[in-house]
Amino acid sequence: MKKRLKGWYAGLGFWLALGLFPMAAQAISPAASAIEGSLQGAGSAAYGTSTVANNAPQLIANGINVILGASGIVLIGYLVYAGILYMQAGSDPKKATQAKTIIVNAVIGLVIIVAAWAIANFVFQQLAAATGG
Repeated sequence: MKKRLKGWYAGLGFWLALGLFPMAAQAISPAASAIEGSLQGAGSAAYGTSTVANNAPQLIANGINVILGASGIVLIGYLVYAGILYMQAGSDPKKATQAKTIIVNAVIGLVIIVAAWAIANFVFQQLAAATGG
Protein backbone atom coordinates (compact mmCIF):
# COMPACT_ATOMS: atom_id res chain seq x y z
CA MET A 1 0.00 0.00 0.00
CA LYS A 2 2.84 2.37 0.86
CA LYS A 3 4.49 1.81 -2.53
CA ARG A 4 1.23 2.57 -4.33
CA LEU A 5 0.85 5.77 -2.34
CA LYS A 6 4.43 6.83 -3.17
CA GLY A 7 3.79 6.11 -6.84
CA TRP A 8 0.61 8.15 -6.72
CA TYR A 9 2.44 11.10 -5.13
CA ALA A 10 5.21 10.85 -7.71
CA GLY A 11 2.63 10.84 -10.52
CA LEU A 12 0.82 13.79 -8.99
CA GLY A 13 4.10 15.68 -8.65
CA PHE A 14 4.98 14.92 -12.26
CA TRP A 15 1.64 16.18 -13.58
CA LEU A 16 1.76 19.26 -11.38
CA ALA A 17 5.26 20.03 -12.61
CA LEU A 18 4.14 19.46 -16.17
CA GLY A 19 1.19 21.79 -15.66
CA LEU A 20 3.26 24.47 -13.94
CA PHE A 21 6.10 24.35 -16.49
CA PRO A 22 4.30 26.56 -19.05
CA MET A 23 3.69 29.14 -16.32
CA ALA A 24 7.38 29.07 -15.38
CA ALA A 25 8.35 29.39 -19.04
CA GLN A 26 6.02 32.35 -19.41
CA ALA A 27 7.56 33.97 -16.32
CA ILE A 28 11.02 33.48 -17.80
CA SER A 29 10.04 34.85 -21.24
CA PRO A 30 11.27 38.41 -20.47
CA ALA A 31 14.74 36.97 -19.93
CA ALA A 32 14.45 35.03 -23.17
CA SER A 33 13.40 38.23 -24.96
CA ALA A 34 16.43 40.00 -23.55
CA ILE A 35 18.70 37.21 -24.74
CA GLU A 36 17.05 37.22 -28.16
CA GLY A 37 17.40 40.99 -28.40
CA SER A 38 21.07 40.77 -27.46
CA LEU A 39 21.70 38.09 -30.07
CA GLN A 40 19.84 40.03 -32.78
CA GLY A 41 21.75 43.16 -31.86
CA ALA A 42 25.06 41.33 -32.04
CA GLY A 43 24.20 39.77 -35.39
CA SER A 44 23.04 43.00 -36.96
CA ALA A 45 26.09 44.83 -35.61
CA ALA A 46 28.34 42.18 -37.15
CA TYR A 47 26.75 42.61 -40.57
CA GLY A 48 26.56 46.39 -40.40
CA THR A 49 22.77 46.62 -40.31
CA SER A 50 22.50 47.56 -36.67
CA THR A 51 19.39 49.32 -35.50
CA VAL A 52 20.31 48.80 -31.86
CA ALA A 53 22.10 51.60 -30.07
CA ASN A 54 25.73 50.56 -29.72
CA ASN A 55 26.48 52.74 -26.73
CA ALA A 56 28.05 51.43 -23.55
CA PRO A 57 25.04 51.85 -21.22
CA GLN A 58 22.78 49.90 -23.60
CA LEU A 59 25.32 47.10 -23.93
CA ILE A 60 25.79 46.94 -20.16
CA ALA A 61 22.02 46.89 -19.62
CA ASN A 62 21.64 44.04 -22.12
CA GLY A 63 24.42 42.10 -20.39
CA ILE A 64 22.81 42.58 -16.98
CA ASN A 65 19.45 41.41 -18.36
CA VAL A 66 21.06 38.27 -19.77
CA ILE A 67 22.87 37.49 -16.52
CA LEU A 68 19.78 38.06 -14.38
CA GLY A 69 17.62 36.01 -16.74
CA ALA A 70 20.06 33.09 -16.65
CA SER A 71 20.22 33.34 -12.86
CA GLY A 72 16.43 33.20 -12.69
CA ILE A 73 16.39 30.07 -14.83
CA VAL A 74 18.97 28.41 -12.56
CA LEU A 75 16.94 29.29 -9.46
CA ILE A 76 13.74 27.90 -10.98
CA GLY A 77 15.63 24.64 -11.56
CA TYR A 78 16.87 24.76 -7.97
CA LEU A 79 13.29 25.23 -6.77
CA VAL A 80 12.12 22.23 -8.79
CA TYR A 81 14.98 20.15 -7.35
CA ALA A 82 13.96 21.13 -3.82
CA GLY A 83 10.36 20.19 -4.54
CA ILE A 84 11.41 16.76 -5.77
CA LEU A 85 13.63 16.35 -2.72
CA TYR A 86 10.70 17.29 -0.48
CA MET A 87 8.41 14.79 -2.18
CA GLN A 88 11.02 12.05 -1.76
CA ALA A 89 11.64 12.88 1.90
CA GLY A 90 8.76 10.70 3.02
CA SER A 91 8.90 10.37 6.80
CA ASP A 92 12.51 11.54 7.14
CA PRO A 93 12.31 14.92 8.91
CA LYS A 94 15.96 15.72 8.17
CA LYS A 95 15.42 15.53 4.40
CA ALA A 96 12.15 17.45 4.66
CA THR A 97 13.86 20.23 6.62
CA GLN A 98 16.70 20.34 4.09
CA ALA A 99 14.20 20.62 1.22
CA LYS A 100 12.27 23.39 2.99
CA THR A 101 15.52 25.30 3.56
CA ILE A 102 16.40 24.99 -0.14
CA ILE A 103 12.91 26.20 -1.13
CA VAL A 104 13.15 29.23 1.16
CA ASN A 105 16.63 30.08 -0.15
CA ALA A 106 15.49 29.73 -3.77
CA VAL A 107 12.50 32.01 -3.21
CA ILE A 108 14.73 34.59 -1.49
CA GLY A 109 17.13 34.36 -4.43
CA LEU A 110 14.31 34.91 -6.91
CA VAL A 111 13.13 37.97 -4.97
CA ILE A 112 16.68 39.36 -4.99
CA ILE A 113 17.00 38.77 -8.75
CA VAL A 114 13.68 40.47 -9.50
CA ALA A 115 14.66 43.43 -7.29
CA ALA A 116 18.08 43.65 -8.98
CA TRP A 117 16.43 43.61 -12.39
CA ALA A 118 13.99 46.36 -11.38
CA ILE A 119 16.76 48.54 -9.94
CA ALA A 120 19.03 48.02 -12.95
CA ASN A 121 16.18 48.77 -15.35
CA PHE A 122 15.31 51.97 -13.47
CA VAL A 123 18.93 53.15 -13.35
CA PHE A 124 19.54 52.54 -17.04
CA GLN A 125 16.26 54.19 -18.05
CA GLN A 126 17.16 57.26 -16.01
CA LEU A 127 20.67 57.22 -17.47
CA ALA A 128 19.29 57.03 -21.01
CA ALA A 129 16.84 59.87 -20.30
CA ALA A 130 19.56 62.05 -18.80
CA THR A 131 21.98 61.52 -21.68
CA GLY A 132 19.32 61.85 -24.38
CA GLY A 133 19.78 58.25 -25.54
